[in-house]
Parts: sequence; C-alpha cells; structure tokens
Amino acid sequence: MADLRKLLNTENADYLQRQARAAYINPSTNNDTSTTWGTGWGPILEDGYTQYFTGFCNNQNCVNSHWDYCGGWCAPPGVTQITFEIWGGGGSGAGGCCCQQGSPGGAGAHTRKTLCGCDFPGQSLGGMCYLWFLAPPTCCSACCIGLRGCKSYITGCGLSNFCADGGLPGKTCCYAFYAGGAAPTYGPSCSSYSNGSGAGLGGLGCYTFPPDGFTACDCACGYGGDYAVGGKLGWFRVDCACGDSCYVKLGIPQPGGVRDQCTRYFITKNMGNSCINDCAAHSAGEWPGSPCCNWGMHGQGSPSSTSCAGSCCYGYRGARGLIRITYK
Repeated sequence: MADLRKLLNTENADYLQRQARAAYINPSTNNDTSTTWGTGWGPILEDGYTQYFTGFCNNQNCVNSHWDYCGGWCAPPGVTQITFEIWGGGGSGAGGCCCQQGSPGGAGAHTRKTLCGCDFPGQSLGGMCYLWFLAPPTCCSACCIGLRGCKSYITGCGLSNFCADGGLPGKTCCYAFYAGGAAPTYGPSCSSYSNGSGAGLGGLGCYTFPPDGFTACDCACGYGGDYAVGGKLGWFRVDCACGDSCYVKLGIPQPGGVRDQCTRYFITKNMGNSCINDCAAHSAGEWPGSPCCNWGMHGQGSPSSTSCAGSCCYGYRGARGLIRITYK
C-alpha cells in the first residue's frame, strides 16, 4: 500500500503539510475570509484553498447597510481550478394575530459550479476577477405571509446566471394547529391543513400567496451551476387535539450541500403561545447555532409566530446566505 501511495504521489511532503493544515469550519459562526487549505465540514475536506463569505453580523431586525454582503474576489496567479458554491438566504416565518399559526419559512437553494483552467487561454484562471452578492437576512414579518429569502449570486468570466434563490416564506392561517379537530393536521410539505380546509392552501406541498395567486410548490431554485439543490418548504405536524400549541412539532429546513446533498430537517417543539415561542426560535438542530444575524444555520428557514387570542406577533427573520470559493 505504501508503494502504491508513492506511485500515485499522494503521500509526498507537500501533501502531508497541506493535510496538517486542514481544518473543519462551522460557516454559520465564521466570517473570516482568510484562506485555509483543506477546510470543510462533516467528513469531507476540500482539496484546495477555501474562502468563506458570510456577511456582517448584525442582530437588528432590518439591516439597512449592505456592508460585507457584496464584494469582489480575484484568483491568485497560477490557479487552474475554481469551485464556486452559493447558498440563498432562508425564508422568514410569517406573523400572526388573534389565533393564527403555521409553517416555518423554507430553506435557500444551493448551487455549485467548477471552472477549469484547461478551458481558458493560457490554461490558467489566475487574475480573473468576480463580483459576488451574498444574501443578507430578511426583516421580521408581521404579515400572515413571511418574506422570501434573499438571493446569492456571483458574476464573472465562465459564469452565466449563477444564482441561488432564497427560501420560500412561511405562512400562518387561523386555527391552523386546531383545524383537524380530533384528527392530525399537517402543514406544507406533508399535506394541506386538515385535508385542504385551511385558508389559501393548495395540494400536496403547495400553497398560494394572494393577491397575485402565486403558488409555491416544493422548493427554491438554483441556476447556472453544474448542479443545484432546491431549498424545501418548512412544515408542521399536530398529532392530537390537545388544545396547546406547545406540543406541535415544527420541521425546520436546512439547505442542501452541507452535510447532506438535499434539504435536511431538524424537528423541534413549538413550545409556546402568544408570541412566546422562544424555545423553537433558539433551536439550531444538529448544526451549532449563532446569535449573530440569525438564530441558526445559513440558508435555514425560520419559524412563524404562534398567536393565541390576543396580541399580534412577528415571525422570525430568514437566515443569511453563504458563499464558498475553493481554488487550487
């Protein structure tokens, strides 16, 4: 085996030195754009130098400044391969008044594109420059329809319409958690509320956004890459008519392209009425969360508010996006 590694030149001093510098990063909490060899997450380390762009960390409701959400990047001399990865922002949860509840916002899309120097004059990508825009977090929504997550995109030589849409918005309806009586009720991505009796809902995994009648089905989309992973809708599940929305289960969607190829859901209890869904709002699932910019992972959908016989509540804002550039 040692002779085979030697023949394949995969265990030379340069290789071992690079692997020694390899590191895992949680991009939800990292906004350091310095280059590092072999960074990654989960079980996979990227073979190349990696830069992350995560945006300015701001806990205010609406970020008026786009500082650190747009910029440029140029490939160093001698670069022969670049992989661009972008994630759209998560959709915000919807607001609610009186007795409204509903589904969380959807996850942002993920798109990946690799450029090879062999396809360009001089067999090199060195010196090529690109402009990028990173999806900032959305504002909080007071309406029964949340806000779509923001787009992330990169422009430059070799890229065409390279874009990742933000997640679809959450939605609340009157008595959504109680519409089924003694029967279970489900939000989008499972089935319509109480078999279609909920206001403004269509068929399996679909629902409409008045007044334009736009129908949201399945996912946010990515464009212009070698492949794209759609960001799925959030969902809820009520298994009993116990009169307490604390026991409702929420399916919070996280974008593909991180630990799994497709959307990953983590399940949390709603844990509150009358705007007191703090436990749901601070659950980050398997991925370590961050109080910066959003309560969870980049591109993740956010819970809708739970209002019960009283005050109006805001849904939580959608997460910021992410850009990763790997080159060698």
